[in-house]
Amino acid sequence: MAQPPDWVTIRVFLATLECGSITRAADRCAIATSAAAKRLQVLEADCGVALLERTARGARPTPAGEVFARHAHGLRDLAARLAGDLRAFAAGGLGSARLHATASVLAGAALPDALARFAAAHPG
Repeated sequence: MAQPPDWVTIRVFLATLECGSITRAADRCAIATSAAAKRLQVLEADCGVALLERTARGARPTPAGEVFARHAHGLRDLAARLAGDLRAFAAGGLGSARLHATASVLAGAALPDALARFAAAHPG
């Protein structure tokens, strides 16, 4: 594979598996069926292996397609987590806090309560 597939192609591929048909996947992704089919053909050519078994009744993954789907789901999930983290930063709710303290403070009884209050007030 020369370069990773783009997000639209990944979305079309996964929709094809979920819908069982390139035509229904194209409808779900709001692109022309011919464009969806072309994206999948280019994807397979880039991978050097068939990812879909096409029949008159639809499409289903080949063994290589199942592996690709597993990785594509992981990429989609990772992208969703990234987007969520960035939204949290934009809203001011995600970050880190550093605590500089001596060993006696770390062992003290007041610190766990203070950290618990901070964590409750700032969950991100």
